[in-house]
Amino acid sequence: MKDVLVTTLKLFIICAIAAALLGVVYQVTEEPIATQQLEAANAARMEALPGAVDFEEFDAEAIKADENFAIVDEVYIGKDASGEDVGATVKVTTKGFAAGLELTIGISNDGTVTGMRVNSHGETAGLGANATKPEFYEQFNGMAADGSLAVTKDGGEVVSLTGATITSRAVTDAINVAANCYSQYVADAA
Repeated sequence: MKDVLVTTLKLFIICAIAAALLGVVYQVTEEPIATQQLEAANAARMEALPGAVDFEEFDAEAIKADENFAIVDEVYIGKDASGEDVGATVKVTTKGFAAGLELTIGISNDGTVTGMRVNSHGETAGLGANATKPEFYEQFNGMAADGSLAVTKDGGEVVSLTGATITSRAVTDAINVAANCYSQYVADAA
C-alpha cells in the first residue's frame, strides 16, 4: 500500500511540474503566435484586395445571423492610402474534399473579384491542395462578383483543378457566397 502512495505522489509531482512548464511555455508563446496570425491575416487581405493598405473590421452580426452566410467568418473594409474604401475582404471557412478550407476573398467596389487566397486547408496533396497555386486562384481575378460563378463542368468559366472538382466547386461556391454577402450587406457601407 505504501508503494502505491509513493508512486501516486511521484506521478502527481511530475504532472504538476509538466503542467506548470506548459503554462510557462503558453505564456511566453501566446503573444508571438497572435502577432503572427494577425500578420498572416493582413497579408492574405492585402493579396486578395491589392488596392488596400489598411483594413477596418465590418460589424458582421447581421451576416452571422443570416443562415445563407453561415460560412462567413469575418468581413473587412479595405481602404487605400488616402482612406477611401476600395472594397472588402470576406473570410470564409467551407468544406472542400475535407473540412476546414479557409479562404480570403477580395471584392472591389466595382463588383469584381480582386483576388482569392487559401489561408488553410486539409485538401489532398497534389490534387485539391493545388488550389493554393497561382494557376488556379488567379483565374478568379477580374471575374464578376455577382454570385453566378461556376466550374466548366457545370457550364461556368472556372477551370477545375485536375482530379479535384469537389475542391474547385467548393472554392467557387465560397466565392459566390462572399459575393452575395458583399452585395447584400457590405456594398452600401463600403
